[in-house]
Amino acid sequence: MLVDDVTVLVSILDEIEDASERSLIEKLKIDSGFRSQVFAGIQTVTFNKAAVELFEAESIEELNRRASELAPPDALSSLASYLQAIDRRDSNFSDDVAFMTLKGKRIYVRANVNVFSNGDKTYAVNSFTNITDWYNDRNALAAVRTRYALALKGSQFGVWDFDIPNQQVIRDNEYLRILGYREGEIDRSVMGVRALMHPEDLSQLDAMGEFPDTFDYEFRIRRKTGEYRWLRLEGSVCEWNAKGEKIRAVGTVRDTSVERQQLELMNLEKEIFKNASEGTSIESLLSLVASKIDVAFPALRCLVLMLDEARQSIRYAAAPSLPEDVRRTLLGFPIMSEATTCRAAMQSGSFRFIQDVMLSPEFSATASFCGPIGIKTIGSMPITDSTNTTLGTICLASNDANCRPPEDLVSLERVARSLALVIEREKQKERARKRELQLQNQQKFESLGKLASGIAHDFNNLLTVIMTNAELCNFNLPPGSVANDNLDQVVDAAEMASSLCKQMLTFAGQSQSQTQHVDLAQAATKVASLVGSATKKGIHIDLHIAPGTPNVWGDVTALSQVLLNLLTNAVEAIGESGEVHIDVATKQVSQVEIDGFIFSGKIQPGEHVFVTVKDNGAGISPETLHCIFDPFFTTKSTGQGVGLATVLGIVEQHGGAIDLQSSVGSGTEFTILFPALSDLQPAAEKSVSN
Repeated sequence: MLVDDVTVLVSILDEIEDASERSLIEKLKIDSGFRSQVFAGIQTVTFNKAAVELFEAESIEELNRRASELAPPDALSSLASYLQAIDRRDSNFSDDVAFMTLKGKRIYVRANVNVFSNGDKTYAVNSFTNITDWYNDRNALAAVRTRYALALKGSQFGVWDFDIPNQQVIRDNEYLRILGYREGEIDRSVMGVRALMHPEDLSQLDAMGEFPDTFDYEFRIRRKTGEYRWLRLEGSVCEWNAKGEKIRAVGTVRDTSVERQQLELMNLEKEIFKNASEGTSIESLLSLVASKIDVAFPALRCLVLMLDEARQSIRYAAAPSLPEDVRRTLLGFPIMSEATTCRAAMQSGSFRFIQDVMLSPEFSATASFCGPIGIKTIGSMPITDSTNTTLGTICLASNDANCRPPEDLVSLERVARSLALVIEREKQKERARKRELQLQNQQKFESLGKLASGIAHDFNNLLTVIMTNAELCNFNLPPGSVANDNLDQVVDAAEMASSLCKQMLTFAGQSQSQTQHVDLAQAATKVASLVGSATKKGIHIDLHIAPGTPNVWGDVTALSQVLLNLLTNAVEAIGESGEVHIDVATKQVSQVEIDGFIFSGKIQPGEHVFVTVKDNGAGISPETLHCIFDPFFTTKSTGQGVGLATVLGIVEQHGGAIDLQSSVGSGTEFTILFPALSDLQPAAEKSVSN
């Protein structure tokens, strides 16, 4: 296309104060008069036949007449560039421009403009190359690339390109984002990647040998923040050299931490039920759970804490990633009475996460525990059974104050519920076993009681005859006779045997007692003081009495004997050094708890005074536990075997209940319940013969 003299057009352009492309575009858009002047200044001299075909005109004359119709509105930017080239008298200008043919078809052309002067006139020669197909293909490819980039970003896939001979890795932005780094912050060499990998996964990588044709590997890697994340690399070798050697591999990478957590925790649920069916102990089960959660959440350390029966203190603690001495300090910790995140989680029944526990004054007890071992961030998931009873908590801790909470809380909650379900089932089995044992004990104690009562009565009658005749003989002998001493020994032996008979009658519930209001707290204080004064220096007796503990109805002498027997046994079980804890308090007892006692007699649910005597001695073997309350059964070389039988008889006589928890190496704990007195019950003393 040859354009006639554009001198007038150049003068029009020179009149514009700001001849920038933007101002030209805006003026062309909003000033129709200016636009008409511009098109009037571009007078074509002629088109060649190729131009007529390109713009779908009938003739050169038609194309000359309708040339102003070729430029669509979105071509104004190209028109502005073209006008600037004319104004500059550019001898070599090129631009890709969108045009509309005279038949309304949109095409793309590459326009080349040559502006030249002839005398005082300026001319322009324009040539057009049809690039419509190329332009559409390029746009289609760009669209594919855009969709590919968006798909990778949306699916959170990163791309890696591995130069095998030079051991260099090129990563895209998404790969760097997954790692938490920016371009240039991480070494491109393989050694740079190896430096970030978890040591356990690095050894597995070394075992692979040479780079495989197809690659599918999952490993943990340390992000810039310091936390470990699970990554999965997939790809394959795509180029070989002439010798058949691998030179290039390409693939994708994605963060599979959440998927891995879900898989690990799903498998953990199965293992919990499998181990429970195989009879795994609660302690071992908690350790298994904590270990598996440590693997599922590599950026966090797991602690699994279980409450005691009173749901106040920690009975079990599993923390494989913490030092053993730290774990032991948790045992017995009164978690429900202290300012802890675990208490907050268990009270709310939902996961509780604290970003920086040292900056949270409302959790002072947690901060005092976490501070010395470097824990800054902690989260707690309550372990709740089917009755919404909180049994404990799963804690996740980190030394990083910027550590985020786990993404997959749903799976963690399922693990907590599975663990609670297993523990609940074990407790139900234990209660059923105790109910059966309790029934057996009841029947056994009744049979033994009848036997002991009959023997004691008959034997006591025989002893009365022996003692009476011995005393008569002693009375009729002259003073100073040798036989006097022998008869005195007979009387003494008979009195000792009579005492044993009385204890047997107590076991059988047939002793006489003077009953009244009894302050068990006061009785426990006196007995603890009495035993403590005669105890070895290495043994410490700790007495704790809850304020406002009510009285019970009973024989103060008999109840004191119960406390004395239990405390004496605890001290003897310890040996040279150890601790005995005595607790006296009040609690509301449910039927479920009563069913769990070794002996519950006729006790009913309600408010009861309880006494626990707990030692850290050698404990009692399972074989011994079955017959520990039997009369004349003893493990002591000098024992008579009537102490605990007497305790059981007194407890039964007072309408109480008794339970025993013990295992070899873990000490022994006796718990005794007595119905608490209300202020309306009579305080007068009376003699009761059972």
